[in-house]
Amino acid sequence: MNVQCDECKIDFEVKPKLNKPVPGIEEHYFTCSHCGKKYISYYTNKNIRRKQTEIRHLYSKLSKPKSNEQQQKLLEKINNLKAAMKVEMDQLRSIYQG
Repeated sequence: MNVQCDECKIDFEVKPKLNKPVPGIEEHYFTCSHCGKKYISYYTNKNIRRKQTEIRHLYSKLSKPKSNEQQQKLLEKINNLKAAMKVEMDQLRSIYQG
């Protein structure tokens, strides 16, 4: 996927990178290949990564035939996990990006 850099205005291909600023915290980001501007996508901790794994597992269950009620329960659980993850990710962003 190509994006335009806010700094140099040149299009570049996004190549996701990972940094561990402190033990247990992962910073997911990409940089402009022309000027080096860093764009932070998101931060995760152990709890967020556990929720991401659980969400992937729940999505795989959705691909198997289920009743509408079962599907709704799975989707509700997925949405609740996503909402909880967003809160945690926002907290991490405010801590590590100031």
